[in-house]
Amino acid sequence: MPRIELGVFGFNEAAHRLYQKLGYHEIARIEAFTYWDGQFWPDIRMEKRLD
Repeated sequence: MPRIELGVFGFNEAAHRLYQKLGYHEIARIEAFTYWDGQFWPDIRMEKRLD
């Protein structure tokens, strides 16, 4: 099935909300993926089906 997948860091709440509004949904999380601003953040994997 055709789809688009992306990753957004957990601290980027505005982008996460935007992707949800555009029809993406969360398919996985990679915890403690990146370190920013004094703490570890997850990589949130999202996808949008194109069919």
